[in-house]
Amino acid sequence: MTSDLDSFWDSFAKKKINWSQKYESVVETREQLEIKNKYFSPWIWFKNGRIDIKKTFFSGKFSEEIIIKNYSKSEGLSEIKYGEFLAKSVELTKKLIINNAHKVLIIGSACPSTSLLMISSALSGKCHSVLFEDLSKDSIIKRIEIFNPSIIFIRDTIDKKKFSELESYANSKNFKIEVYSDFFKNATYKNKKNIKCEELNYFFQLPDIQVNANESLFCLFTSGSTGTPKAIWHSYGGYLVYASYTFEKYFSDSGAKKNIFCGTDAAWINGHTYAVYGPLLNNSTSIFIDNLSNLQNPQYLEEFLIESQVSFFYTSVTLLRAIKSFASLTKTEKISKSNTNLIGIGSCGEPLANNVAIWAINFFNSKNNFVVNTYFQTETGGVIVAPERDDPQINDHSTVGIVKFPLEIDISNNPNSLIVINPWPGSFDFVLSDKKPIYWTNDKKYILNDSGYKDQNSFLYIGGRTDDVINISGHRISSAEIESASISYDPAIMEAAAVGCNDPITGSKVVLFYVSNKQNLINHELLKGFIVNNLTPYHVPWKVIKIECLPKTKSGKIARRLLRRVIDGDKPSKKEDLSTIMNYDKFLDSLKLINL
Repeated sequence: MTSDLDSFWDSFAKKKINWSQKYESVVETREQLEIKNKYFSPWIWFKNGRIDIKKTFFSGKFSEEIIIKNYSKSEGLSEIKYGEFLAKSVELTKKLIINNAHKVLIIGSACPSTSLLMISSALSGKCHSVLFEDLSKDSIIKRIEIFNPSIIFIRDTIDKKKFSELESYANSKNFKIEVYSDFFKNATYKNKKNIKCEELNYFFQLPDIQVNANESLFCLFTSGSTGTPKAIWHSYGGYLVYASYTFEKYFSDSGAKKNIFCGTDAAWINGHTYAVYGPLLNNSTSIFIDNLSNLQNPQYLEEFLIESQVSFFYTSVTLLRAIKSFASLTKTEKISKSNTNLIGIGSCGEPLANNVAIWAINFFNSKNNFVVNTYFQTETGGVIVAPERDDPQINDHSTVGIVKFPLEIDISNNPNSLIVINPWPGSFDFVLSDKKPIYWTNDKKYILNDSGYKDQNSFLYIGGRTDDVINISGHRISSAEIESASISYDPAIMEAAAVGCNDPITGSKVVLFYVSNKQNLINHELLKGFIVNNLTPYHVPWKVIKIECLPKTKSGKIARRLLRRVIDGDKPSKKEDLSTIMNYDKFLDSLKLINL
């Protein structure tokens, strides 16, 4: 690594993290990269440094400051202050230490109590993992076997039959299970004086943990829908530095200092980095909502934004599309301009179509005239590129911004694949997998497995997974371009997914699925003509299919591999365990209504 990069990350790490023992090096290469089914990153960050966790999390904050806001349709807005949060952290850290819990598994959705469990695990120097509670029993057990937790916390909103089955399994394996609901329901915090957190008695009651920077902070799982899920592990030092840096760079520096809403689930990397750890490290406020889907209703969305005083609205492209569709049906042109504090909006998950971005900027009355369209992977630990305030004027909002120091992304010729040139601290520490994953080149560059290109102003555009690139007569066609053009053709097209199927002459041909809020069928020939005029003849779909819903993962990404199976005549069935697909039953029902 160059001295400039070394100096940059050294300076930032010292500013944001309380080190009780200085690290031996900012970053150095790792020699052994593989042990059985454990595959390591070639980089070690902040080697043997020790972090004072409670000082890192709470020093400089005040007891009466708000750490979390929670919005519920039935109960409205509730607020949790640092003093109350510390009091509850003391109770939980004691429990974890008494139970000698080395690894903590949390099965539950994003909420203040899940956040408390995550942070209390970190305060105890433990490693945690969060799972979606609506995974099937078998999917959860598969992940338990990989993670091997000492204690399992299950939210009380889980299906009762599934809980009973998991309880029986846990008892047979001697795993301890605890059910959790709302830890903050019965307040124990009495002191109403606004003092520094480090002066509170609760602060002194927290364990004095000096955790090694290279210990594992958490593990997240890939969907595993095509086999055994990969377990991706991030370490304390590198991850916390990168979480703080990217939260500050892409959200705080956008003008929104407080009340940044990250509408993603706790079992997703963004639910860790930008709903929990990023806000905590940057003295911002985490905002949760009891049901994300309620935000599709423009009236409810406006109430949420006003009452929670949201300054930055960051959520999946899938939810933005749903809001757009609902707003169209209800003829809601925009959120009330006078009452919201919204400075910016951000997107994640699926590729962002330019017309959806322009609609969102207008609809939300965003003070920023761009969308922070973030690009990241679970493995990257956080955002690696997104549009920023000081970028040149953006003409096409489907861009993910301009790559800048301290990161550098190159585009290889095979086949326009994106590669991260230099190391960054948010990178995963190691991966557990039953198959050897290909992440790194021989010279230690990170392979993103996405295609992309840059325009004349250096703005980067993502073409989709290299697996999703469609090869037609030697032309490599981006599925994202076809989908974006389709959505811009008619406001009634809410979502679109382009996949390739085999063709004996051209190699592949395009099949386009779309979801529309129109009762009448959209003219497919006119749609094809629009795609030709805006792209090329090679982008034109061979077949266009209207469908009631597209299959999506828990993170809101369209599961295109299931659509490819449908085209190939291998329709999924209810006998398969695809609980990692959030709308699986609805998708299966929609298949009955289409003609292939």
